[in-house]
Amino acid sequence: MYCTTTDLSIYIILRLPADDMGVRASMIWIRRKLDITVGALLFVSVSLLILVPLACNSSQDRENHSTLNVVDKGNPKLESTLNQLVDAAKRGEAELFAEQINIELVDNHIRVIIECVPNQLESTIEVVTSTGARIEASYDDLLQVVVSINMLSNLTNSDSIRFIRLPQQALPALGQPG
Repeated sequence: MYCTTTDLSIYIILRLPADDMGVRASMIWIRRKLDITVGALLFVSVSLLILVPLACNSSQDRENHSTLNVVDKGNPKLESTLNQLVDAAKRGEAELFAEQINIELVDNHIRVIIECVPNQLESTIEVVTSTGARIEASYDDLLQVVVSINMLSNLTNSDSIRFIRLPQQALPALGQPG
């Protein structure tokens, strides 16, 4: 025989003697509280089962999650600002980006410092001149070069180049001289 909690509680209540009306009233009150609690739990669990999959299945959320999971860190041989500049150039926004972060561009060319692998200065000079870049100065394993933004990524393919960065800005001296 199939028996639910409702059937069982009614059976218990009906089987109590008539002089135990206080017990019968308590059982009815407990039964109502139990019904309310079970109903609330059922409502919450059904709501969660319906709403959570709907929230996770929207195509817009899938697109947002896919772009968030794939983070392009750029070329490891380029300073992060130069990586951002190269990306902006691909979108046709190089001049706007350079203006926002105060980088001087002349005809889509930028002044950079190339850090060479030790004892590889000569091969780096060959690579740099082959891209059409203009060498302005050199010191130790450093080259100061004016190069097209589009050629920055090509320069990083060379094994003789360790890193490419923007020139460091001079800071005014603080305090009194002497």
